[in-house]
Amino acid sequence: VAPYEHWRMAQFAWLDDPLDAADHHDVDGDGIPTLLEYASGGDPLVEENPPVMAMTLDQHGQPGVQIADAPPDVQLVVETCHDLNAAAWCDAFTAPENGTSHQFFRLRARHE
Repeated sequence: VAPYEHWRMAQFAWLDDPLDAADHHDVDGDGIPTLLEYASGGDPLVEENPPVMAMTLDQHGQPGVQIADAPPDVQLVVETCHDLNAAAWCDAFTAPENGTSHQFFRLRARHE
């Protein structure tokens, strides 16, 4: 069993509905979804403050996010889009599209 799956089973074994343990779900209502709770060492069953994160730039100038002691089986990706209603978000930082003066960012966590 992968580390994230082992952690999730340990945290949510008591749940009747397995969807409550889904990556995007927030059982404790603190605004931090399950996968980000895992990535930041949080407790998915206790309302907490958001984790402390640092914005980084790689050697190509692409943005990233770093959480101290994040488990190696989770990848944190900064996504960007010029329109919150858009269906597609980009995994890399790109210049705003022509005529667009702003961009929106979000953090996506993925487990391997």
